[in-house]
Amino acid sequence: MLYQAGVAAFVKNRRAEALRWFEECLKREPNNVGAANNVAYLLTELSGQDPTAMSRALKLAEQSYRQSGGQPAAADTFGWALFKSGRAGDALPLLQRAIVAQPDDVRTHYHIACTYQAVGQVEMARHHFEHVAGTTKEPGLADEARKALLQMPKVPQGSRPSATTTTSQPA
Repeated sequence: MLYQAGVAAFVKNRRAEALRWFEECLKREPNNVGAANNVAYLLTELSGQDPTAMSRALKLAEQSYRQSGGQPAAADTFGWALFKSGRAGDALPLLQRAIVAQPDDVRTHYHIACTYQAVGQVEMARHHFEHVAGTTKEPGLADEARKALLQMPKVPQGSRPSATTTTSQPA
């Protein structure tokens, strides 16, 4: 019941309320992987630069990733927490796994776009930002993607990667 209340608040974009519900769920069910993952994600989103909250987010994200057997949502959360902690290079492989497993998730596209940009893979970042800007129904997320695209350097026609390219890992 607590978990469902957290999901309902999250869907209504009431993030702080969702965090409270998921925190309460996690207190009562310390091994609830979904609650741990959601607390980690929300702490990552809401904590700003609070090092204590980010440290807890990273710990919970890694825990939920391992306990879930590497499920895509947990890989996305762990990767995003690593990125937000300044560890984009460590985040990229997790986000690459997540995007392959859940190619329709616009938040994962946004997370990997930010990470590609941070590691200097600008065209891969552009590809994913364009996907977010063109497909999401979330105005704030679409705006963030468009803003990132406007700040990127222009590239001459014909020098962009294939639209089917999603990772930089060798085949």
